[in-house]
Amino acid sequence: MAEINNSYVPVYISLAKYSDSKIDITRCEVLPGVRLERIPSYRFRMIDEINRIHGLPMPFKPTHGINIDNRKYRKNLAKRLINEGRTEEEVSEHFRLRLFPLHSKSPEERKLEEENQLDSAIVSAFDIAKHVLMSIVLIQPSPVDIGSQYSFKIKTEGSKPTYWLSSAQPPLEAPATDRLEGVIHQESAPRVNRRNITRLASALEKYYRPAYWLADRMAIALNSFWTGLRSSHLDQIFLSMTVVLEALLSTSNEGITHQIAERGAILLSKDANERYDIYKQVKNLYNIRSRLVHGTAFPKKGVQTVESLIIDAKMATVPVSKVSELVGIASKLIRTVLNNQELVSIVQRLGSEETVSRKLNEFFLKRLFE
Repeated sequence: MAEINNSYVPVYISLAKYSDSKIDITRCEVLPGVRLERIPSYRFRMIDEINRIHGLPMPFKPTHGINIDNRKYRKNLAKRLINEGRTEEEVSEHFRLRLFPLHSKSPEERKLEEENQLDSAIVSAFDIAKHVLMSIVLIQPSPVDIGSQYSFKIKTEGSKPTYWLSSAQPPLEAPATDRLEGVIHQESAPRVNRRNITRLASALEKYYRPAYWLADRMAIALNSFWTGLRSSHLDQIFLSMTVVLEALLSTSNEGITHQIAERGAILLSKDANERYDIYKQVKNLYNIRSRLVHGTAFPKKGVQTVESLIIDAKMATVPVSKVSELVGIASKLIRTVLNNQELVSIVQRLGSEETVSRKLNEFFLKRLFE
């Protein structure tokens, strides 16, 4: 008889509601030990019963589940940390336990001790769930939700598994809304398939490691993108997406509109005509941002529509077409930066902000004259 500790997080991906949607996932191992799957009916019934007994909220009907083999995930994370140059002692301290048994013990004792320690190490399934969902919404922006975290002990005897609930935690974030799904949906986005998800998940992995904190420009961009997608207010979505652009492109408060527009154009296209169009588009979007922030978005006379720009005490709204444009640019910009190793090494630099800005200036100046 074998016993495994697994975590399970039900999630809602609004794209999955539509038969013609671009999400094409039934089961996908996103990272070693982390599997995204369409939620089976038996699992949904089991979670529904647990929620009823323990009074846990489920404000949405989940479309998928994230199944985490805790032991496999932690073991592979430990290997990645060591491959990056961390010592066994540093990794052990990270997990708050000794992951690497004393070599004087027998191989059988070492294996048993390692398994017991891996089972008891702390991993936040919510962080991992957010990691998986970010790997999807950066491809095709859409509203998503994360449910409660369930930890199970799974005992297998023969071929039949038996599940025991060991713990359950309510969601860490308030539910989002899919009211604005049509606004942030991108017609030209790539297909959400296994290859694209795993590629992005690998690039994002450092930012969502449990108990590790990586605070750099990309982290700010990712947090702002996530916050924007989960908002039900057009102006807040818009402003969150402008933070993405500023975090990845700006190095000065002077001429910031020109700087962001120029650098966005350089990164997002190699064609001169397309760059010119992107420059004008980003400059126009950033001017809207300035009007929102500085209180000059006055309503025009006549009927107000979904394409109106308004901010007053009763409401604040941004033209839906402009919100959609900016979400598309922000998601593509994050993907482009993550695919550029030179730029990633600058953005992830942990030196002074002055050094990071100088390196970014050099990078974009060289690109300007290519």
